Amino acid sequence: MGLLNSKVSEFYLKQISTYLRGKYYRYIKQYLEQLPIKGLEPEDQSISMQILRNVAKILECADTIRSVNEKMQGFPTSYFEHDWSFDKLANLVKVPNLSQASYTISDERLGTQYFKDLDGKDIFRISLGPTEFLDFYIEEVATYVHEVLKTLKLVTRRELLELKIPPYKYLQTLLKQYKRDKGRITENEKAVEDLEGQIDELIYKLYDISYAERRIIEDYLTKF
Repeated sequence: MGLLNSKVSEFYLKQISTYLRGKYYRYIKQYLEQLPIKGLEPEDQSISMQILRNVAKILECADTIRSVNEKMQGFPTSYFEHDWSFDKLANLVKVPNLSQASYTISDERLGTQYFKDLDGKDIFRISLGPTEFLDFYIEEVATYVHEVLKTLKLVTRRELLELKIPPYKYLQTLLKQYKRDKGRITENEKAVEDLEGQIDELIYKLYDISYAERRIIEDYLTKF
């Protein structure tokens, strides 16, 4: 797996495989079986074992990413506890300035803003459009609603006003768990990237590839 997913193997396969539209190549038996597999010789054992250890770590990271992603895809309900009682957004929003029956959610439309009202109270606003917004006094509730909306593509006004809001005493913990899970995804993705880079370095060494040849490989792969 370490060899097959390396830059060296990708470069070699792209020299012998059929090129398809859209920069795709055929990864089929007649091409894969031509890949020169090196590393089984006794003198290569040290490098091979390092590659094996890195592949094992990558698989562990991939399992973590997969399991955390599954939980995050179920947000927010996957973070709820069975004994919680919930309130509706309609009971917690200060001003629901919503005139449309439904809203398309996008990065361009969805925004947040912080300001103070005439009485000096903190206001946390979620914008759904130029004149469509929700104002909250409680930052954690606004943050939670914003995170939920980011997971949606479309929401009706009724669905939004009936959105389940966890009790405040659990809301902070839920948001911290969700933020921590996001960090775990980023951390493990970075670890995979670093481990793959290490494998490429080991395979350059294994195949005795010079610096000049390495530049050719990497320059080629940035284009194809």
